[in-house]
Amino acid sequence: MLIIAYPCDDGFFARAPFDYQLDPQMAKMDELLEDERLILRVSLDLAHSAPHALETGRQATPVEVKLRLAVLRRLNSWSYRQVEDEVKGSLKWRGFCHIYGHDVPDHSTIQTREALVAPKTLHALNDLVVQQAQTASITPASSDLTGFTMT
Repeated sequence: MLIIAYPCDDGFFARAPFDYQLDPQMAKMDELLEDERLILRVSLDLAHSAPHALETGRQATPVEVKLRLAVLRRLNSWSYRQVEDEVKGSLKWRGFCHIYGHDVPDHSTIQTREALVAPKTLHALNDLVVQQAQTASITPASSDLTGFTMT
């Protein structure tokens, strides 16, 4: 069953044995990924992936997590296996991806679920992220991220 997000765990970093904050650029990207338009577009594609994805079946990895894993993977030029390993072993990336204490999906699940996102959505996602990143000074105005894909 399609779910949008895990419940927010405000105390996740407070339980860490050290003080932690995202670096400024990733904190801005974190804010950009809160955009409901991004989450809705990806949600709609995933909802269309199975006839009863909204009503039945076990709970899938949340849409928000899938989106954030895809963006993190692409920004770091990681393979699917690398993003799985990096997020599993990092409080920083678990928090950024809003996985918190939940299980990190394995690399094949990450890849399979990303493939369900329509090319039209990927293009819109790319345009929106680049536009917002440039506005927030995360990436220069001349930056070309046309290679941003989730597959």
